[in-house]
Amino acid sequence: MVDKTAFQAVPSGTFGNAGRNILRGPDWQSLDLSLQKNLPVGRTNLNLRWDVFNVFNTVNLGLPDANISNTATVSPSRSSCPFRSCSSGQVLRLRTRTPR
Repeated sequence: MVDKTAFQAVPSGTFGNAGRNILRGPDWQSLDLSLQKNLPVGRTNLNLRWDVFNVFNTVNLGLPDANISNTATVSPSRSSCPFRSCSSGQVLRLRTRTPR
């Protein structure tokens, strides 16, 4: 939590004296996983793939509001990342002969 009363708005056309990036947001934690298997099928190759994003379904909080005009204290937003998602795909490729 950040106390917004410690900051004030500066007049138009001037810069304040607060440093750049003095407020830091929460850490971002996400683990993605991809499994792939190539299977020879006759004269073709079958490629199977499964992707999982945010495997452990970790909630990542968003950054605090940068607008100091609101007098309420700063708190991070509830969530700024998508929940766990999966995708799968198949590709069938024709094998070519190597030139002799």
